[in-house]
Amino acid sequence: MRNLFRIISLSVLAAAGSAMAGCGGGGSEVQAGAGVITITAFAPLAIPGGVPTPFTITGTNFETATGVTAQVIFHALGGATPFFGGTSDTATVIGDVTSDTTITGLTPSATVCGVAAISFEVTVILESGVKSNTFTTAGLVFTAPTVTSVTPSSIPAEIPTLITINGTGFGPVGGSAIVRFISDGGFVLFGDASQTETDVQGLITSATAITVTAPLAAVCGAASRTASIAVTLNSNGSCSVPGAGVLTYVAPTLASINNPSVPCLTPGTFVITGTGFGPVGAVIELTFTETSVGGLSPIFVNGAQTTTTVTGTIASATTISGTFPAATICTIAAASRTATIRAAFNAGSCA
Repeated sequence: MRNLFRIISLSVLAAAGSAMAGCGGGGSEVQAGAGVITITAFAPLAIPGGVPTPFTITGTNFETATGVTAQVIFHALGGATPFFGGTSDTATVIGDVTSDTTITGLTPSATVCGVAAISFEVTVILESGVKSNTFTTAGLVFTAPTVTSVTPSSIPAEIPTLITINGTGFGPVGGSAIVRFISDGGFVLFGDASQTETDVQGLITSATAITVTAPLAAVCGAASRTASIAVTLNSNGSCSVPGAGVLTYVAPTLASINNPSVPCLTPGTFVITGTGFGPVGAVIELTFTETSVGGLSPIFVNGAQTTTTVTGTIASATTISGTFPAATICTIAAASRTATIRAAFNAGSCA
């Protein structure tokens, strides 16, 4: 029995050696690409639609005798057409076969707008023509950009301010995006108090940040107003849903005046201090309204009106300079008269 076992073992080994020899260059020919290839995993699962992203496909039997590349076919599910500017449900890229179990490459651009994500499936075709299974799994999606916050989150309504929009899926870095500012509550916040929303071009500085100078806003009759922000990537049209209430516009405030008591006919100049004045150098309107009428004659415009308007120049974010209006009270039986001041800024804010 021992001798028989040795003979059988040697016979099997010899046969195996003969088969292996046949696989070499001088042996029997094997059909290139013959066999079955299988995709078992795809990474990453979530891919920003507007940013071509490195991917890795894991599977079996990817290496063949005919080449080192493979077609990777992306097919959107659910009737979506995100590829080629939103006109097709399928896109093909060329991947690199890096081993018998891995293929790498860059995902195609996918336009994702109006939805948070689009699911897709993947198929591989080797250069030999061998085709894989169609692979998909939970969470395998192209995602839309998102807006999560703004830095700073609160800005002066009348001062041009550079802000950073924080989020995900922005790209390509160095490219541009349309940033839409949307007034919360339907207030006519933009366009000199004529529009509820407005668009500004922003710069994509990273996959998570866009910088933009916020438009001025008309905040009047309230201490502040809020705005939502949405972004659209110029590279392929992917867009976010609005980040609700992420930016607060703060109205200017008047705090004090350098000379609260002035002569009636030669009042001289004034400096008003406060916050949120802008832009520097702008000329604005200041309305003086008499508050101590009490049955007495008006004091402005030669005793004809209780209000009058003069111009002031914004000297800094905290100061406005100008000249007092003349007041006709020298012949009136009153030691003094008082007035309030209201500032109307060029973008529509008031204080």
